[in-house]
Amino acid sequence: MTIGEERSFLDRLMDSYRAGDPRATEDSPGMRMVRSIQSVYTAIALQNYVAIGELISAGFELEIIGPPEIPIVGCWKGREDALAAIGRNFGMLENQFPRILGVVAQESAVLVMGYETGRVVATQRDYTVHWVQWYTFRDGILSRVLQIFDSQAIQPAFLDKPTLPS
Repeated sequence: MTIGEERSFLDRLMDSYRAGDPRATEDSPGMRMVRSIQSVYTAIALQNYVAIGELISAGFELEIIGPPEIPIVGCWKGREDALAAIGRNFGMLENQFPRILGVVAQESAVLVMGYETGRVVATQRDYTVHWVQWYTFRDGILSRVLQIFDSQAIQPAFLDKPTLPS
């Protein structure tokens, strides 16, 4: 995530949540979960992976679903492995400009839908991608993130000679 853009991104995260649930109060469970996600996004923007480690459970799971030839795809279990994957994955991208399309929070989960533009460092190719991130909380602590993205839009940016279905 690019520093300078993250503030409006973070504001839109909360604005989108409030728009979807106008009865949300400052101390509601949904508001607490969305604030936690804001803290994770802020730590990512600042490349402060120690701070992320303080926001997630010891048994944290990260799963990113997409084509296997895209190197950010995978499943990592445990805080250390997940943090290593987060640092590695974000290190592969630059000039990221995420935009929030919607946020829904219920009980122990938050769904964030977004659109992003950026560049893959290795190929220096620009990308656009729509994504959905499903955040699961247990006992108020972030325990799992599942991300699914529009792989056809980003795949050419990762591959030297993209082979996409026609």
